[in-house]
Amino acid sequence: MLGDIERNIQQFIEQSNGIFVRSNINTCSYQIENKEGIKKYFFSFNNESIGINVNEFSFELSDMEKIHFIDNFGLSNSHVINYYSSLQKKDAEASLNIILNEFDSSIEVFKIIDEKPQCKVNGKYLELTELGDGVRHLVSIVTSLYASENGYLFIDEMDNGIHYTVLGELWNVIFTLSAKLNVQVFATTHSKECIEAFNHVQHDLGDKQSAYFEMARNIKTEQIFMRDLDDEQLAYELTHQGKYRGE
Repeated sequence: MLGDIERNIQQFIEQSNGIFVRSNINTCSYQIENKEGIKKYFFSFNNESIGINVNEFSFELSDMEKIHFIDNFGLSNSHVINYYSSLQKKDAEASLNIILNEFDSSIEVFKIIDEKPQCKVNGKYLELTELGDGVRHLVSIVTSLYASENGYLFIDEMDNGIHYTVLGELWNVIFTLSAKLNVQVFATTHSKECIEAFNHVQHDLGDKQSAYFEMARNIKTEQIFMRDLDDEQLAYELTHQGKYRGE
């Protein structure tokens, strides 16, 4: 299994030639060069650069307890149960119930019953799998934030299944809990409504810790680059038909 993972990473490295990322703080790049039959990986960070012979390149895989990832389908039942225990240790069950009720007033309470995540909806308990993708995604995000305390959380397509009218509430939950629990959140979306909601909450809370990044490929150089926008720059682009597709 480990050999398969290593081969997949090596394949990704080979297919990702020509990446260039720049923010207002740092610049980094990666490319492959083949000179006189010798292939090297070149990594650059600001003014520092290193070239590594492909045959001498190696890496180490390790699990980090405080780094969690949510794909666009949300967490599995086993992960929800596991992460929910982090929330229970802080006696925060009521907080999750309040959040769920604010998103859907028919949801009364969340519980683990017979080792299955369930919500009481209009007086009847339903398994999380019986509810919509939005509820699963919301439960996944909140429980993962508690499980990621003092760590990192990566959320893919964070608006999946969430109605656009409550995206602002979702961002408010993420901003508030991430600050409370000291979690750095990385969230992706392709939704303009989601980006607008992010910008509104960012502005309303006066938050200066959050940042918006977008990635694109230079059609001339084929390099992938990244740029960041502060809240005012993002608001301007959103209101003046600028680019808004986030990654």
